[in-house]
This record gives sequence, structure tokens and C-alpha cells, in this order.
Amino acid sequence: MGDQISEDEHTKLAALHDFFMKPPLPGKPSRADQLDEILNGYRTGKMSIRAFIWLCGVVVAIAAAYSAVKGWNK
Repeated sequence: MGDQISEDEHTKLAALHDFFMKPPLPGKPSRADQLDEILNGYRTGKMSIRAFIWLCGVVVAIAAAYSAVKGWNK
């Protein structure tokens, strides 16, 4: 009953597949490859920002410890 797809559904699925899997120009990456590259860049940026924030916290902690040792907190 639900296993068969109509010709219209088949045509739409083929068009959707072609949109994502076939490159727009010969020799260029497909849209699926482009989306994958964007998502990898997003993940890399996310990790870089986390590392930067952690490093800023370390710098502040070291500066606070140095300030406390030198007696600048008076």
C-alpha cells in the first residue's frame, strides 16, 4: 500500500537528488559537498572560540594570582 511511489513522487525525488548530488558545473563540488564543508568550518570555529575563551580565563587567573602575590589588591 505505502511501498509504491507515484511517478510524480519519483520525479520530485530525482530532482531533489540531482540538486544536492550533481555539481552545478562540471569539475565543481556538489551542493552536498559544499554544505559538508560549511558544517565542518562551523564546528572548527566553534572549537576555536571555546579554546580562545578558555585561554582568556587562564590569562585572567594568572594575572589575578600575580596581582595577589605582588600586593596590588590593596
